[in-house]
Amino acid sequence: MKYVIGFAGVKKEVYRRLESKMPIIVKDNGCYFGKPIDSSIMYNKKYAEYFLDKFRNHELLDLKKNTFDVGYVIIYVKSPGVEPDQDFINAFFPFILAIPIVLEENINPESADFKIFMDRLMKAVKSAKEVINIFKSEVVERANKTPMLLPLKNFKSSFFCRFLQKLQEEIPWSQNKEGVLKQYIKNFKESHIPLKESNGPSPFLDSRGIVFRSPGKARHGFQNVTDKHTTTCILNGRFRLGAPYDASFHYDCSKEKILPLSIHVYGCHTLKEIKTGNPHLNISPNDFVR
Repeated sequence: MKYVIGFAGVKKEVYRRLESKMPIIVKDNGCYFGKPIDSSIMYNKKYAEYFLDKFRNHELLDLKKNTFDVGYVIIYVKSPGVEPDQDFINAFFPFILAIPIVLEENINPESADFKIFMDRLMKAVKSAKEVINIFKSEVVERANKTPMLLPLKNFKSSFFCRFLQKLQEEIPWSQNKEGVLKQYIKNFKESHIPLKESNGPSPFLDSRGIVFRSPGKARHGFQNVTDKHTTTCILNGRFRLGAPYDASFHYDCSKEKILPLSIHVYGCHTLKEIKTGNPHLNISPNDFVR
């Protein structure tokens, strides 16, 4: 497993010294990139787009292959006077694992504080790798059963978005990461009780009564990447909280006793419109609909 790690929000004078230490921080199975910040750069969505483009175009991501051997993480620093806005944070959700490091004081690259900062980065990187491996097992080996791959825009729920956000916030710093994931999934299933079926995994039911049924091995979701798809579509169609999943995975969506299904849905990069299934709709984790 390889890991692509972006470093954001590090001040220019600190980043210069940090670069020489990166092989120690990211280790042999990690590669990194970053863009130091200064007074001329806003910590906003435009700054995030630099990192998103780097993730999309990284040599380890082969868009022609369904590969599960690379994970993505952004580690972003919050320090006095250097705070990301919510658009920056939201830009990576829910496909890139985002881990914040909060500094109470600004770092002097020539002081003992730099060593403390470097240690915190190393711990964050180590934790990110552990989390991505746990998430990978969940979204690859248990894809047909996990709620983690449900589409964020089209699975209507007052709970699901916050479920992913809180999971991302809590799990990196836990001593029992697998236990945290199991508890979050248990909580989700108590909020959205899966339907019981005699054959196959239990499907999920959203607040509109739409059934999201995993396809087993018959997968034909978001596979063919074209120019019309945005960077967000592509990354969201391959990763969930930094972990790679099968790009062909999708849900067969239907509503009991109503066939064909005809509902308002969002596309992965389009506004809401009415779509009619034949008889059901296929919806991928990145909200690609066909």
